[in-house]
Amino acid sequence: MTKMTKVLSVIYPVKNPPRPRGTATAARRLISNGILPAMALWLLLSSRLFAGFDFTLNNLTVTFNNRAEFRTSTITINTGGVLNGGSSKISVSGNWSNLGAFNAGTSTVAFENGATTSAIIGNTTFYSFVCGAAGKTITFAANSTQTVINVFSVTGSAGNLIKLRSSADAVKWYIEFPNGPQTAGYVDVKDSNALLNSVAVSNFLNSGNNNANWVFGSPPALSWTGETNYTADGLNPETGDSATDFVYRVKYTDADNDAPLAGYPKLYIKKGGAEISGSPFTMNFVSSDTYITGAIYGYGKILTSNGTDYAYYFEAQDANGYQATGTPTTPVDAPDVANSAPTIDWTGETNYTADGLNPETGDRATSFVYRVKYTDVDNDAPGSGYPKVHIKKGGAEISESPFTMTYVSGANNTGAVYTYSKVLLSTGTDTPPTALTPKPAVP
Repeated sequence: MTKMTKVLSVIYPVKNPPRPRGTATAARRLISNGILPAMALWLLLSSRLFAGFDFTLNNLTVTFNNRAEFRTSTITINTGGVLNGGSSKISVSGNWSNLGAFNAGTSTVAFENGATTSAIIGNTTFYSFVCGAAGKTITFAANSTQTVINVFSVTGSAGNLIKLRSSADAVKWYIEFPNGPQTAGYVDVKDSNALLNSVAVSNFLNSGNNNANWVFGSPPALSWTGETNYTADGLNPETGDSATDFVYRVKYTDADNDAPLAGYPKLYIKKGGAEISGSPFTMNFVSSDTYITGAIYGYGKILTSNGTDYAYYFEAQDANGYQATGTPTTPVDAPDVANSAPTIDWTGETNYTADGLNPETGDRATSFVYRVKYTDVDNDAPGSGYPKVHIKKGGAEISESPFTMTYVSGANNTGAVYTYSKVLLSTGTDTPPTALTPKPAVP
């Protein structure tokens, strides 16, 4: 009796093929003779349909069902074979060989089982390429080029690095990232050229013969500066009004002594969950011995809108594109900005530099002209009926006092001038003008 092998070999299409009904067991019954007939344009319906099998595709097109997971030991797409990934997840513990066509769609190809080596043969365009199997080795065909459209996520663990190797020692393998830089961690890389964008690698072993786009280093860190008022957060003061200069500070540290990337660190300020105008803000260097011990950066900002719904956080990258970690990258609820009280002052005009009245002496026919300047940094207008001028005689308000003043000129936030004229019919030295205080009081 011939021994059966666990090979799923798509040999030819047939009309009205039999279909498994949702379980891997049903699928195995169909391939008991080592052949799955009737795979032409067949949507594979079952999650983890062929776990433990090798999948070989010859002269046929197969489409994986969207959002399904397909698990197999190996995948071989021979000449004439077409595999459409859709939005499925394809998990492979062994080799990936593509000598036909793989249309990635938005699929994820995940290499699993750290105890096995996976060989990647041929040139493939992946949408997402994933490996989290600590200790695994992946070999790439020498001189081959792999393309990753979306995410390249390869992360081992401490003491169990994932090895990325060429199939021929000292002969290059290539991987390109057309849509942006990538990151990897706990990897051991050799003989590779990363193309179009960089790969920032942390917790690594650089085994040599890699190009400059493989960036080996440690990510920077952000922390509170430890200065007075900055031991537990990055802001002082934490309450104020719309005239307060809020000062933000953070410490940037990099174990490789790499400077921040141009434009970093950045300060993000949000109000009501949305960034305020101009955010994020590039912070200014304050002081440092080295980046290894930490550099302090600061930024001052006057927040002109009142509210208790402000939040802030910081972001940084080093010169190699590593993203900073640390508590300051998490939003902090602060500051609280209260409304500023308005002020009134002498107008500074001729005859009004030291008080608010001209003339200061007269008779019962004299029109005494009172003038004052109202300022509100929030640009709020005076309340209805304000400013008012109070006129007293012998310590008591005269009839109808206080009097609502009339707007003359100017803006509320820079100073608006108001006036009121009054003929005083009662004589005496206890009547304004001499009764005005040295500086007007806030209404």
